[in-house]
Amino acid sequence: MAANYLFVSLFLISSFPLFSLSSSSSPIPVRSEYEVSLLYEGWLIKQNKSYKDLLEKKMRYEIFKDNLKYIDEHNAESHTFTLALNVFADITVEEYRSTYLGTLPPPPRLDTLDNESNETDLFHFNGTPVAVPDSIDWRDLGAVLPVRNQGGCFCCWAFATVATVEAINQIITGDLTPLSEQQLVDCECKSCSAYYRHKAYQYIINNGGIDSRQDYPYTAVYKKCDTSKPDLDPSSRLSFLRSSDEEDLRLFLSLPTTAFPLSYGRDQDLRCLKGLHRLKQRLKPPPPPISSPRQ
Repeated sequence: MAANYLFVSLFLISSFPLFSLSSSSSPIPVRSEYEVSLLYEGWLIKQNKSYKDLLEKKMRYEIFKDNLKYIDEHNAESHTFTLALNVFADITVEEYRSTYLGTLPPPPRLDTLDNESNETDLFHFNGTPVAVPDSIDWRDLGAVLPVRNQGGCFCCWAFATVATVEAINQIITGDLTPLSEQQLVDCECKSCSAYYRHKAYQYIINNGGIDSRQDYPYTAVYKKCDTSKPDLDPSSRLSFLRSSDEEDLRLFLSLPTTAFPLSYGRDQDLRCLKGLHRLKQRLKPPPPPISSPRQ
């Protein structure tokens, strides 16, 4: 393999709410059948969509209408994110989940994760809490690449893993390089199937790094692994925060030597997601030093 990027971040297993909601709202748009049909035809052209026959097109149109209604109702309320018509606007929640949500939940006990992860990998907070910014948007700070489409491969876990490693690599080195989801599909999971993110992170550590997307491009299908192995980085490690308590997470983030983006997985309907967290504050974090999670 060509250029490789070392994994020097931390992985959290957590279950706190992704979005905060408020109660204020605005009027829901009232759309005529004609307006909806025009939106549908325009959406078909934009997404380059076609169907096998008129019957399927009509069926997808009804789903499109339901999704548009859901989008309008959501956007009329005051949320921290907005919805829009995207490539998934003609599929149901059930279709979306069965096709695209492929991250397996972690086992309830840390010591059942695998032979490489045990109680010594569990983070225990014993530092002194310090002030934590109310919000940090890593997109504004240049650490997040645009959203990529996983296609028909059941590997959202690989995209979540790679996005985190890309971000931490940029935070530490200043280099924001797209990395290879395909390498994780081919070499770790060995299929386009649901999989564990913690094992994907562990693969990157054990492998000593991960290839760039340019050198190991994404194909959305499983293929034979490129067996070239980079050298192991012995300073890398994987740690787990086994807690659903937001205060535990805040304490972890308060450590002055902790800096990382958070990879979060949830069985959530994100078919029409347009943007995450319209943050009211844009606070620059202090320069992030690299350190072991143990204090």
